[in-house]
Order: sequence, then C-alpha cells, then structure tokens
Amino acid sequence: MTMNPIGEEFRTRMRNFPSIINCSAIDWFHAWPEEALLEVAKDKFEGLKLELGGKDQEDEYIKKLIKLCPYVHTCVKNICGRFEKSTKRVVHITPKS
Repeated sequence: MTMNPIGEEFRTRMRNFPSIINCSAIDWFHAWPEEALLEVAKDKFEGLKLELGGKDQEDEYIKKLIKLCPYVHTCVKNICGRFEKSTKRVVHITPKS
C-alpha cells in the first residue's frame, strides 16, 4: 500500500486506522524536498515564545532556527549515507527525528 504523507486525508486515515502505523514499515521512496522540511520546521517553531528581550529579536531567532532545520536534516542524511557505505548498516532518518 502506498500513501502520500501530505494532507488532511492522510492524517484522518491514520487516526481512524492506527494499526497502519503500528503494524507497518514506513519506507520513504524519495528524499523530502527542502520546501517540505521548511514547512515541518515552520509548523513546529512558529508561535514559539522565547524570552530574548524583544519581539523583533525573537522573530529573527525563530526564522534562523527554521532555516537551520533542513540544513541539519540534510547533513545528517549525508552522514548516514557515508556510515552505510563504511559499515554496511542502514540508518533511517525522518524529518520528525
């Protein structure tokens, strides 16, 4: 079975049938594009309250944090690829992790 992990329909199906997640192996066929990684980061960090001295400073810090997330994900993915080549062990990384 193949599903697109984007959209409300997917979330609804996962809530209605939790065994799809619990009793399945999820295999990402394609790497996540940077735009999707940015959207995940925006969803997690927008609206975050920080105590840095001012609203403008907080907004700038959060914007930088959002931009950092796809970069870190890509770096870890590259390191996992090198690890797999050297040890023949596969390490999976997802945007949530």
